[in-house]
Amino acid sequence: MKNLYNHYKAILAWNQKCNVRDEIAFSTDWWRAITLQTNLLVEEAEEAKEAAIFGDKVELLDGVVDTFVILSKLMDMLEKAGYDVEGAIEAILANNDKKVYSSFYEAVEAKEKLEEKTDENYWIDTGTFNGLPFYSVKRMDGKVAKAVDFVPVDLEDYVP
Repeated sequence: MKNLYNHYKAILAWNQKCNVRDEIAFSTDWWRAITLQTNLLVEEAEEAKEAAIFGDKVELLDGVVDTFVILSKLMDMLEKAGYDVEGAIEAILANNDKKVYSSFYEAVEAKEKLEEKTDENYWIDTGTFNGLPFYSVKRMDGKVAKAVDFVPVDLEDYVP
């Protein structure tokens, strides 16, 4: 993944070669182009999901790479329209860190509060980073859960 940025730039160059135009931000044509990109993103993600369900390793890779290609152009479109995509990514990553606990007891407390509020079962998973243990509360399907008092990141500052 060390060349991910180079791949991103190559994808943008490919779009230029294909004459994928940069429409005027927030115009009808821009919204139409954004809608196309988001539809393609969902289509490719569904392809990857279907491949995962059926254990098709080649189609899984194809769907994931195509998702990255579509997402790259979509992010570029937002950047050119004045969105601070990189800043939003940084803010979301920092906010996601609030779903990870350095103390097992904090994770247990978060799990218990979730179970009281939602009447669902959760479990605590342990990960290791730089030799240190970290804990996250997960739903039964494996998704990392948000704490009861979790405050979502406000992305308003990253939108033009």
